[in-house]
Amino acid sequence: MVAGKFDTYMEQGADWTWSVEWPDTSVDLTGCSARLQARVSLESTSTILNLSSTSTGITISVPNRKITISVPASITSTITDLTSLYDLELVGSGGSVERLLEGKITLSKEITR
Repeated sequence: MVAGKFDTYMEQGADWTWSVEWPDTSVDLTGCSARLQARVSLESTSTILNLSSTSTGITISVPNRKITISVPASITSTITDLTSLYDLELVGSGGSVERLLEGKITLSKEITR
């Protein structure tokens, strides 16, 4: 499966939450994990976001086939790069990796502090 393209916006200093529904009903999400990283560029060695369902920031609802990304305001308030690139990957229970989405995150700078 080819990764979908999804560009999104993040508001600095606000909670950032969005969900993706896994469309392929033949894939069982039981035992799967998900991960998302965002970087200023493809070549960047540092991450702006590093989220995982095994640590923090991503939850998987197996019955609803939904992957939810959640970043609290305390984290988005520290992000200063206006544009970053990200991808979201699904890791199967056997270790196989499939990139679900990729795209650009555009930051809307906070005015009220």
